[in-house]
Amino acid sequence: MSKENELDLSRRDFLKIIGGTAALLAFPSIVMNACKEQIQKVSSAVPVIWIQGQSCSGCSVSLLNSIKPDVPTLITQYISLNFHQTMSGGTGDSLIQVLTDAVKRKRKDYILVVEGSIPLAASSYCTLGLVNNKHVSIKDWLDQLSRHAKMIVAVGSCATFGGIPGARGNKTEAKSVMDIIKSKKVINIPGCPTHPDWIIGTL
Repeated sequence: MSKENELDLSRRDFLKIIGGTAALLAFPSIVMNACKEQIQKVSSAVPVIWIQGQSCSGCSVSLLNSIKPDVPTLITQYISLNFHQTMSGGTGDSLIQVLTDAVKRKRKDYILVVEGSIPLAASSYCTLGLVNNKHVSIKDWLDQLSRHAKMIVAVGSCATFGGIPGARGNKTEAKSVMDIIKSKKVINIPGCPTHPDWIIGTL
């Protein structure tokens, strides 16, 4: 932890905080209204489901390098990151439940972000989680989640054009998102990795 992030309170600062807290408790309606406003902001943020196929996670790392806004601001004020394989707080069944619920409920409120190419040669080349004790391929998730997504965004060279996994001679027969999804428009944000400003600006 850096020095500027360390909590070092003087007696005077401590008393100020206590005094401020007492003042807030004296005006509960003001506090409640402020809380309601913040809850409304979060609830109005755009839900995002981010899945990763054949990729190095470079675009996710690039997103984490965002400065203005930084990632905490992005995911609390601008978007609601419902699912991300490597950045989600949950794991296992509880995390995969987010995807299965989105499919079962036919949610139409989320943006589907896809990072990485999609293998077509065999479902075992790239899977994401277990449903009923069976591995689910990234191709299956793409098919199911794209049906009701409000928008589909392909992030990075692999998702937009196949990238290195889609090079000639690759046994996985990796394809881009737009090569697979023909019924809906796919917004492509190429780059290896994609600049965080391009991702955030688009979302």
